[in-house]
Amino acid sequence: MTKNIAIIGCGKIFAKHYEAIKLQEKKKKLRLIAICDKNKNILNKINLKNIKKYHNIKQLFKNEKVDIISILTPSGFHYQDALQCLGKVKSIIIEKPVTLKYSHAQKLLKLSKKKGTKIHVVLQNRFNDPIIELKKAIENNLFGKLFLATVRLRWSRGFNYYSQSRWRGTWELDGGVVANQSSHFIDLFQWLFGMPTKVFSRIRQMHKIKKEVEDTALAIFEYKENKKLGLIEVTNAIRPYNLEGSISIVGEKGTVIVGGMSGETLEKWTLKKNNKIIKLLKDKFKKKNGHIKFYEYIVNNLNNKNKFLSLEEGMKSLKIINSIYKSSLKNMPLDIKNVKDSFLGNNKKKNED
Repeated sequence: MTKNIAIIGCGKIFAKHYEAIKLQEKKKKLRLIAICDKNKNILNKINLKNIKKYHNIKQLFKNEKVDIISILTPSGFHYQDALQCLGKVKSIIIEKPVTLKYSHAQKLLKLSKKKGTKIHVVLQNRFNDPIIELKKAIENNLFGKLFLATVRLRWSRGFNYYSQSRWRGTWELDGGVVANQSSHFIDLFQWLFGMPTKVFSRIRQMHKIKKEVEDTALAIFEYKENKKLGLIEVTNAIRPYNLEGSISIVGEKGTVIVGGMSGETLEKWTLKKNNKIIKLLKDKFKKKNGHIKFYEYIVNNLNNKNKFLSLEEGMKSLKIINSIYKSSLKNMPLDIKNVKDSFLGNNKKKNED
């Protein structure tokens, strides 16, 4: 049965969601019936037939019968937008990070259960072929004892990027490289390597351009299990262009490095190889829309209790994000389980480390 879907927020990421939804429309799984954005200029630039346009969420729900809603607004709006949708649809899709504050995600989780609405978080990089094979290798114990994981994000976000919209680079609505550009990599870090117990971090703003937030961060993680260690090194202050987005997993029997720009290329695999691994090692970089696989999974698993892309899953990386900020603010190692909210959204002068 075809499900009616609507989109809230029509900024840059809208195009990827629209492409993925159109493919599901051809399969008669989804039907995009409405889009919503407060910015009338943005809506006016979108020319789609048979799709209603709205400037506020209340009006959308007043006029339309919606099964699924996708929230693509700036991160700082996710919480309030989701509150308006709970109980009015069967499923909510929210772009990463699900919220900026962990306490807001906790409230959404409680309310979603009460009102019978499922919340899914867009974690499309989990569908990258090299990541899938790496996850299998870990689950099949091919590494033996795991002891180190590292994330390295070296992207470029300059003045032109932050000038696109007023919300970009603000603590209240965006967060810095940790909350924004690194969110998917932090998700992969915990999904593959597990949830760390302690963190010690540093954040810095290296380029004084149009932003309040950090553009560079380092975080060291400790685990109780096997005394594992993790390292996250992220920056969007690279010039003049993006260099890499990679994750490495190291164990007693070998190492795997997944790189490219978004963890889509298999660079090193020193474990036992099968035909799939050999092919991935030979494949050249091919940029794909990961949202296509995301929507395909969602429409095929709407009625399942599978938590693969659930709010609970999205909250794990959010917990780590908040702990990185909090540790830098406090200038000390922290037990991650005790961290709820960081200083996101507070006075920017307090945020400068």
